[in-house]
Amino acid sequence: ELQALRQLKESDGLQGLMFRGLSATLAREIPSYGLYFVVYGLLLVQWQSIVISEPMASLGPLFCGGLAGMASWLPVYPIDVVKTEMQNTLSGMESERPSM
Repeated sequence: ELQALRQLKESDGLQGLMFRGLSATLAREIPSYGLYFVVYGLLLVQWQSIVISEPMASLGPLFCGGLAGMASWLPVYPIDVVKTEMQNTLSGMESERPSM
């Protein structure tokens, strides 16, 4: 919302608006995408060696992409929680939300 953007700009300036949580975002994205493409490639090779019929062969990218997405998201989910906390808390202040 606009009020949140104004408050963030007032407390942290343009730096906070543009870069808050960037390090945690990169720590999440880089391993996640690396894992995704490795798993996708391995699964697609396996799919192509197992499936012989044409209709099923064309579904390989769909299934392999879905499985690779799940495999790449599971290990980085805790990093996403940290990133979200970094982006949602005011700098130098504790979160106003109750912890779980």
